[in-house]
Amino acid sequence: MSTLSPDQIAGFRRDGYVIARIFDPADLLPVQREIAAHIDARARALHAAGLICDLHADAPFATRFGLLARQSDEMHGGNDIADILGDAMFALMRHPRLLDAVASLLGDEISLNPIQHLRAKPPAEQGRRLGYYEVPWHQDSGVTTPDADAALVVTAWTPLLGASEEMGCMRLIPGFHRRGHVRHVRDPQYGTCIDPALIPADGHVPAVCAPGEVVLMSQFTPHCSTPNRSAVCRWSMDLRYQAAGTPSGRAWLPSTLVRSRRDPAAEVRDPAVWRAAWREALSRPNPGARHRVEEAQPASAASR
Repeated sequence: MSTLSPDQIAGFRRDGYVIARIFDPADLLPVQREIAAHIDARARALHAAGLICDLHADAPFATRFGLLARQSDEMHGGNDIADILGDAMFALMRHPRLLDAVASLLGDEISLNPIQHLRAKPPAEQGRRLGYYEVPWHQDSGVTTPDADAALVVTAWTPLLGASEEMGCMRLIPGFHRRGHVRHVRDPQYGTCIDPALIPADGHVPAVCAPGEVVLMSQFTPHCSTPNRSAVCRWSMDLRYQAAGTPSGRAWLPSTLVRSRRDPAAEVRDPAVWRAAWREALSRPNPGARHRVEEAQPASAASR
């Protein structure tokens, strides 16, 4: 499916999200290979330092990270998009079918938002830092500056191996997005979460995805993460898009024009350009707050 249907667009507006088949599973393989090479290099460095005993070199992509993370907490960090900045990742970010779907919601002038992440969610018994992988209820607006609230920011949550309930898929609350940004409080592990008093007791929907499906959601759609009770790692890319020229919520980081019908020559097609912009930005001090917290008290119930 290259664009969203009228029913899907109406569902997005009504519920704050839609799950759409956008990729062929084969489209995701280059990104998996890029991640696997990065994980292998990190594992070999930790092995040389005596922090990992078994490289599990023959383990498949679906299980290797969890087997390595079980041996050393050092494996958990350093695996984000900004740590890899790979060509295959950038190609997926500007994949024509993904941009067509996003254009159904934003129009044909699209910037890649600088809040973009790669997330590994290993099986619960291998995660060690279990709470880190059980993200509390939050809105994506909770990690942006308030100027980005005025225009739609679309999150395209892309599981690289699918996401079942057993794997700890996200849970969403349909229709809540119409309230806009709500009060967030401090969470000791994630940094910020919706005030638990604002979360309804029911109406939570599991965002189950087959390989190739993507969750498209508003920055105001509440979502949380549940434990991974499967035997495989739940890898996902968390990508966000905004209409070109609107605030990104992270002004000190690069937004990247990935589609323009008005000026196609201005589109960034070369991953080296995207990579250079990120490396320059990351070389500077970060002047902005990462989380919006309206109350200083610690939140309870870190995961629901």
